[in-house]
Amino acid sequence: MTTNPTLTTIDRRFAHQVEQRPELIAVVTSNHQLTYTELNRRANQVAWQLQRLGVKPETLVGLNIEPSIEMLVGVLGILKAGGAFVPLDPTYPAERLAYLVSDAQLQWILTTPTHRAKWPAVGATLLDLHTLSEDQAPLPNPTLSQPYHLACALYTSGSTGQPKGVLLEHQALTKQVESLQHHYQLTTTDRVLNFAAVTHIAGVEQVLVTLLNGATLVLPDQKLWTVNEFLAKVKTYGLTVVDLPAGYYEILVQAWVSNQLSLADTPLRLLIVGGEATSVEGMKLWSKLSSPTVRFLNVYGMTEVSGTATLFEITPDSQPSWQSLPIGQPLPHRTVTILDEQLQPVPPGAVGELCIGGAS
Repeated sequence: MTTNPTLTTIDRRFAHQVEQRPELIAVVTSNHQLTYTELNRRANQVAWQLQRLGVKPETLVGLNIEPSIEMLVGVLGILKAGGAFVPLDPTYPAERLAYLVSDAQLQWILTTPTHRAKWPAVGATLLDLHTLSEDQAPLPNPTLSQPYHLACALYTSGSTGQPKGVLLEHQALTKQVESLQHHYQLTTTDRVLNFAAVTHIAGVEQVLVTLLNGATLVLPDQKLWTVNEFLAKVKTYGLTVVDLPAGYYEILVQAWVSNQLSLADTPLRLLIVGGEATSVEGMKLWSKLSSPTVRFLNVYGMTEVSGTATLFEITPDSQPSWQSLPIGQPLPHRTVTILDEQLQPVPPGAVGELCIGGAS
């Protein structure tokens, strides 16, 4: 797997997709869609406005927008300006939002009029994304970002009870996208579900692996699809790739098997499950479905290593006698080693700590 040295930032990789497939659909919602050119144009408007305000490389900019086309415009606009986005979930309590703004030392927060009125008093300027992106005149792509610049700061729960920020660079995320694409093999005909919000690394992966490989990102309704709705939505949106948390997947697969449903008449070709351990029972239920054309990847990772670190493909030959599902092999740019308390490799079959390394 080789890397094009001119495409080692997220904004440059996205601009390359815009150049290659300008009129293909980049993002779809239940009532709207944008081509790659349209999404790029709106993001460029935001980027140049942010630069005029003083955003430059390494500047953290808050993003307080629910999963939507506006959210994507905000993410790309901040990155194109050279900044790094800090997702701030609109559903967070005021105290948590205030803490995140203070901890990240945010000077600017991109939001919408709906959420602006709900903000607590913080020492940051609230910017209306609609105002920043309303001018639709084409503007050139800004090119400030370098591979070593920060791309985002994601907050995890933290062992002390306070959220902990994890800083991720462009080069870490573009390498992650390349490694995932090695396994996903996305094409321009793929439609990928954006199930997770970008406050989580899974959501960032879903957005970037789609838009940096020329596929179409599908933004679902705000409410979680029920078991009865899920397969219907897969057909309606033409979803070919779905990435789900294990708990939700197991609810779905139990219902599919109980109701003798099949995935054979859907466009789905790839199911990715992670976020927590997938049970052996969940694998056994999958084997009962008539879905030989759908690949199943069991993935493991964490925010600190830019997301997915290992994956295991479940096939008809997977062993039902397993006590737990394997997490598989590391991605091409990752290494995985089991170490003892002295940080020495343990022999096969021995207990130790899983240590993830590699380029980032």
